[in-house]
Amino acid sequence: MEQKYKVTGMMCAGCVASVERAVKKVPGVKKVDVSLLTNSVNVTFLNEQQDEAVIKAVTNAGFSAEIFATQALSEIRQERGATLKRARIKLFTSIALLIILMYVAMGPMLGIPLPWDENLLLVGLYVQFSLALVILGLNYAYFVRGYKTLFRLSPNMDTLTAVGSTSALIYGIYTIVMTSIYLNSDFTLAASYAHNVYIETAAMIVVFVSIGNYLEELAKVKTKTSLEKLIALVPETALKLVDGEFISVNAREIAVGDVIRINPGAKIALDGVLISGYGEVDESAITGEANPRHKAVGDEVIGATINRSGSFDMRVTRTINDSTVQQIINLVEEAATSKVKLQLLADKIAGIFVPTIIGISFLVFIVWILSSNYNFDLAFNFAISVLVVSCPCALGLATPVAVMVGTGKGAENGVLIKNADALSNLDEIDAVVFDKTGTITNGFLKVYETTISESGLNEVASIVIGLETKNDHPLAGALVAYLRDLGYEEKTVEEVKYLPGLGIVGVYDGVTYYVGNFSLLEKYGVKARKVTTIGTHIYIASGETFYGAFILQDEIKATTKETIAALNELNIRTVLLTGDNHENALHLANLVGISEVYSNVLPGEKADVINKIKASGLKVAMVGDGINDAPALEVSDVGIALGSGTQIALDSADIILVDDDPYDVIKAKKLATKVTKTIKWNLFWAFFYNALMIPLAAGLFYFSIFGYQKLNPMIASALMSVSSLFVVINALFIKRLKLGGENGESR
Repeated sequence: MEQKYKVTGMMCAGCVASVERAVKKVPGVKKVDVSLLTNSVNVTFLNEQQDEAVIKAVTNAGFSAEIFATQALSEIRQERGATLKRARIKLFTSIALLIILMYVAMGPMLGIPLPWDENLLLVGLYVQFSLALVILGLNYAYFVRGYKTLFRLSPNMDTLTAVGSTSALIYGIYTIVMTSIYLNSDFTLAASYAHNVYIETAAMIVVFVSIGNYLEELAKVKTKTSLEKLIALVPETALKLVDGEFISVNAREIAVGDVIRINPGAKIALDGVLISGYGEVDESAITGEANPRHKAVGDEVIGATINRSGSFDMRVTRTINDSTVQQIINLVEEAATSKVKLQLLADKIAGIFVPTIIGISFLVFIVWILSSNYNFDLAFNFAISVLVVSCPCALGLATPVAVMVGTGKGAENGVLIKNADALSNLDEIDAVVFDKTGTITNGFLKVYETTISESGLNEVASIVIGLETKNDHPLAGALVAYLRDLGYEEKTVEEVKYLPGLGIVGVYDGVTYYVGNFSLLEKYGVKARKVTTIGTHIYIASGETFYGAFILQDEIKATTKETIAALNELNIRTVLLTGDNHENALHLANLVGISEVYSNVLPGEKADVINKIKASGLKVAMVGDGINDAPALEVSDVGIALGSGTQIALDSADIILVDDDPYDVIKAKKLATKVTKTIKWNLFWAFFYNALMIPLAAGLFYFSIFGYQKLNPMIASALMSVSSLFVVINALFIKRLKLGGENGESR
């Protein structure tokens, strides 16, 4: 049993760890997946769902939560717009007050006169203190969350902000008190205290963090545009049949079994089946296939596709929450929530990051107090700088933003990625194993050539059509389609007899005709020559006359050769795995460029072949579509299923190719490589930034050839914000990746 909850207030990896620890303590919780990017938590329960307990646990951890509800795009944008507007008003007000505060604090040093006598030290300090209090009050949420998590021994980024800002404010109060004490007895000492106040730093820290969080939120919005594009595909209203009339209703109110009407040019709101009329449906939004598909009574249609022409009524088979588009959205969100191996390391570090930083800050203060002859100002500067320069946010965002953008990009191109590990594994893949039928071939036989002479074909073709139209075997349909394409018409054949496993026999104009395999001719004593060409053979004879044979082969998909060639260029081994005989399998492999073949493989043996290849030290991806492929998809490092495949195959796979196009394997590989590189760069930056900035903030380079180098706390807080923003913006570059075949672009 699973439930998704919306969480507000999470800002960094430490927040994620706090929520995760809190929810895991709820009795009956089996698994917890928290997403900083989507601000949500997915909870798997052992038995009974514990909504109230989960929400209470999240609230006690310093955040707020509610049961996640699927929203229309207009609702999502309205809610986000309102949230961003409130944040913007609060931020701009804080910045305006900070400018005034900085004028009061720094004006005299820059030669800018104050409205009062500069010697009125306490006036300036009281004005600074009042302005700082208003700014901190506007941003009180940092302190509420920060101290809540600190007292619960699970500190996060808010804790660093709150402790750093509070420390600066307390020191400001200390300077005001000391200035008051010495103002009348020792003006020089009083002025020294008044000019070394950190009140503006308390406000600056909070404002810079707020600026960073606001810009980061704007950047994160861009990472979600792929999801919003998918949501936007679904119209918010549909024409529903009510009491004999079609009326416009909210699509979310339509239930399974309801009948809706789709007019020409309209978007189809939900998944369903045609019950009357017809349509030419553009499914490119879901499958990537540009050519409209003809839909007639009994055909299935997918929600979010467009009816280009024709009009039809359809019976709804899935509600919006269960629709194909919603399943794609869920896959993208689940992939963003899942974690790659690299992120697990980052999570472990993030879990101890904040308490470690607080400890380092305290240690830095003690060391500098003792080593600087009790220079409190210097020691305090270094301690606060350490608190505000460190950035667990970058660690927490490094993976999910890249995965979210990558999976969204994949969804736009018909490649659905079910988990983040599939991306990292696909990037490292050494071999790709292909099923044959339905994967690199279309799964149905087609006549490629015939050994029958032109005169013989003219004599017998119409009779063959007359026989095979009474045969429901797939080979019969392929043969009839071929002959009709050549312009032949059907002749009426009598005394038709179907012989299972052999073929079909019938009489025309007193002559018996035979259409089937070689064994059929042997059975009736017809003298014939066996055809040696690779493929499936349908022999034609009448009485004692042998006409020849039609040769059928499984049609190779248009992009198969291109796909194999691209994999070979990447030095990735390509393998054909099929239950077909070795001769046919080898012939097909040679045609498309596959060098390694496993043939005559029973369904239960496919997984054994995958394990054998893996045992040689290779990472293996398996591409298949049938029930018999499911075990192989499961044991492979990356299972890739075609969208038209069986549900079992889809459930067993890590990646789904919606359009059944083999070339989408290359798209997935390109995407995996780009996302993995981005994650590595993001994590490198996050570690490098902290490894460089924390020692600098701690004063490690204070005594150096460059002179007395120290990091001002205000600059430190600005750098922290830039670090998080860099990670998000870097992930956005994934959207510019060209996968091939996009917008008419050639591969």
